[in-house]
Amino acid sequence: RILMKGWEAASIAKTARVSEGATISGTVHVADGVTIQAGAVLRGPCFVGAETFIGNNSLVREYTSVGAKSEVGFGVELKNCVIFGETHVGRLSFLGDSVIGAGVDVGAGTMTINRQLDNRPIDVEFAGRSVASGLVKLGSFVGDGAVIGASNTLAAGTVIEARAVVPHQFTHGRR
Repeated sequence: RILMKGWEAASIAKTARVSEGATISGTVHVADGVTIQAGAVLRGPCFVGAETFIGNNSLVREYTSVGAKSEVGFGVELKNCVIFGETHVGRLSFLGDSVIGAGVDVGAGTMTINRQLDNRPIDVEFAGRSVASGLVKLGSFVGDGAVIGASNTLAAGTVIEARAVVPHQFTHGRR
């Protein structure tokens, strides 16, 4: 966020393929070999890494960074996320205020919840202890190489360890 706030101009690589039906506004940086399909909306500041695919009708919101060689499926919304390279986000998913590691496979229809119903700050359980984030908006942390099956809901502050496998339709998070 600090880095992106300092960006003064947008840049789209000459080798990027941006559909006429896509909308790009603000300080958006699009790297070489990126494909952005019709109906996609990118609102800067945001970054899309080399050879990444952004599917039809996806929304990449402010302060999102998508790493190289990633795939963002149809109708996905990304808000204030860091998504490392070679990650696949399945269609009709929402990832908000989250950090997604490299080589992660997020199944279609996966949602990260990024706030409590009563708007209290979110605690994160990690290594057997609860850590107060102090944040009212905080999604999930997903480790490198994890696989999250389709139709999952990840509670605010959820941590998925590297290379973990979350089955399809398994709601994950703290009780």
